[in-house]
Amino acid sequence: MSTFEASSPFSLMATSPKPASPARRRILPLFVMGILILSGGGYIFWNWSDLMLALAPSLTAEEQQQIAAELEPQGVKFVKDEQTGKIIEVEFTARRAINDEHLLKLSGFDSIVKLQVSDCAFTDEGFGVVRTMPELEELFAGGTAIGDAGLAALTHCPKLRVLYLDGCEEITPEGFAQLNKFPKLEYLSLNYCLFGEEGATALANHPSLRELYLTGGELLNKTAMTQIGSIPNLNVFSLYTSRIQDDEFAELRGAKNLQVLEIDYCSNLSDSSMKTISQLSKLQKLNIMGCQKITDEGLAIISGLTELQELNLYLSGTSQSCLKHLAQLQKLEQVRFNARDATDEDIKYLANFPHLQELQLPGAKVSDDGLQPLSGLTELQVITLGGNEIFTGAGLKHLSSAKEVKKIVLMKLPVENEAIKLLNQFPELNSLFLRDVLIDDRSVPDLSKLESLRLLHIHYTNMTSRGISRLKKALPQCEINYLPK
Repeated sequence: MSTFEASSPFSLMATSPKPASPARRRILPLFVMGILILSGGGYIFWNWSDLMLALAPSLTAEEQQQIAAELEPQGVKFVKDEQTGKIIEVEFTARRAINDEHLLKLSGFDSIVKLQVSDCAFTDEGFGVVRTMPELEELFAGGTAIGDAGLAALTHCPKLRVLYLDGCEEITPEGFAQLNKFPKLEYLSLNYCLFGEEGATALANHPSLRELYLTGGELLNKTAMTQIGSIPNLNVFSLYTSRIQDDEFAELRGAKNLQVLEIDYCSNLSDSSMKTISQLSKLQKLNIMGCQKITDEGLAIISGLTELQELNLYLSGTSQSCLKHLAQLQKLEQVRFNARDATDEDIKYLANFPHLQELQLPGAKVSDDGLQPLSGLTELQVITLGGNEIFTGAGLKHLSSAKEVKKIVLMKLPVENEAIKLLNQFPELNSLFLRDVLIDDRSVPDLSKLESLRLLHIHYTNMTSRGISRLKKALPQCEINYLPK
């Protein structure tokens, strides 16, 4: 290629392995002239690169395959449609050698539906290629250098449903005002971006947006939260580690169809925000992990959210006895609370959740008899106990009706060989973790009967390597991980 050809914007067309047909070559100059003449009343191409991308011819399946063969040695992966043979999915892996030039090779791949380029060193110049992808529905571009111009190029993808731009700090708050040009957007992830009032205003009353992720949202204010609350079909809203205040968060009350709310480590939110949450009657999952200003008093405020299925209170300001405020939440399947030092009296309230699937009690001072009130939890799938000196394992007999238990974790407990016999009452058990318990080789016969096991960890017990060898012979289908005491 000559010096002129290398520097010319027309070199972008060199990504096509075959020259345009004679008919195209005759039509192209006339089409270019028409575009230039009409640009005063329509779209103006600001540079030659944009113009040439807009005019890039659609590539055949064979032409696409030739370019794919060039890119595959760089770690680029392709998925093609079985009927047409054309490329429908492309995934770039982050490599030092990958740059805009490689992305621009996809010019004319008009069949692409899904494009994954996260953490690659692509800039707005490279993202201009999406102008030639009218079928694009999903773009994963987190960690790239896409900016306002790259986002503008995406407005030429009318079918875009999923947009993942985590950590894309080159997009300005004003640039996000373009989000109103994506009418079919359903999933939007802008974690650690400069998203604020401008972007939220663009999303106001968005008809199809269902999931919005704004971890680290430092620019959110009352106006922004009001606009987010106006999104009629918003089902999922995630706002980890934001410094948002109670009065700003209160504007979310308009999101009446919200089903999942994650506000982990939003350290400024207090019990006052629980009043806002109590108005979101369709909530099924609530995560307030690390919100230390939210207390038992605030938890009592949301006792009417009877659709809740998952609740995470870990490291919040709630106490070990907070469960007594949640008796009405009959649909809870998972609840994680500050179980450390919780007593038998504290955990008995778990019996109010008949559909509970996970019993998570690390650090709880629960006794064997303390599990008796929980005998009605027949849908348990995971049991985790650890960190006390009074639970011997005999209490597992109280959970014998839970026939769907698949995983049991027993750590730092005075569990002896006799308790291992009780594990046979869980016919679906496939994962067992025993750490810092008092078992020895005499437990091998009972462990050998657990034919459903596929994963067994035995760490820091009195069992010897000889005992482990016997277990491996008895349970050949099980992966056994052993660390001696």
